[in-house]
Amino acid sequence: MTNPEPFYLQTLRNHFNAKIDRRKNYSLRSYARYLEIDPASLLGVLQGRRGIPKSKSKKIAEKLNLSPSEIELFSKSNLMRKSTANFEFIPEEKSHILKDDVHFKMISEWEYYAILSLIETKNFQSDPKWIAQRLTISEHKARQCLNHLLELGFIRPHGRTLRAVHKNIATTSDRPSSALRKARQQDLELAMQAIDEIAIHLRDLSSCTMTMNTSDLQDFKEIIRDFIFRFMKKAESKKGNEVYKLSVQLFPLTK
Repeated sequence: MTNPEPFYLQTLRNHFNAKIDRRKNYSLRSYARYLEIDPASLLGVLQGRRGIPKSKSKKIAEKLNLSPSEIELFSKSNLMRKSTANFEFIPEEKSHILKDDVHFKMISEWEYYAILSLIETKNFQSDPKWIAQRLTISEHKARQCLNHLLELGFIRPHGRTLRAVHKNIATTSDRPSSALRKARQQDLELAMQAIDEIAIHLRDLSSCTMTMNTSDLQDFKEIIRDFIFRFMKKAESKKGNEVYKLSVQLFPLTK
């Protein structure tokens, strides 16, 4: 039986490909500089010829914004890369951790929510190539997200197409979360891309600077959440033809 690709290697390759998808001129040398590892060593790692130096494994995993359980799995799979056994790193009785890890990906990677929304649009096609073209992502990423969503039960086959199982999906709020932190970073990256790549009549990026009393902060957060809910309800009151992201930021400029 052929060994599956080790978790650390799959994660590194997916992360590198994601960066290339966002910046077509992104190089191996740039990725090595980001991970603080020698480019030649990184090439050997990505080609599966060598493992990550033990002293760098945890630091690299943290740079990839992995969940705590994923960091542990990343390091363990790297240590066991020469094992002749199949890569079974999570005991069966703890398989729920793997499910949590996939939820981490759903929260932290924008493509998952985008696909769930795309399914609701007019003329949707379940073909990964079509999805990739509509979201300007790689076909590999589209297929990966679809497989995860199917495994988790968030989508299911419906004739020749797909249907979302849950109408509304929410995350926790006002709690520290590495998944949400990664998601918010991606929100900002997507907004920066939109400024350069999307025609102004198809987008709106607005902001204001003001004074406020922090004792009212919770009230303002509730106002924002209520606005988002009403906006989404209005937007989805009829069948859409495009997928949009509404992102609201509120943060202090003074310290």
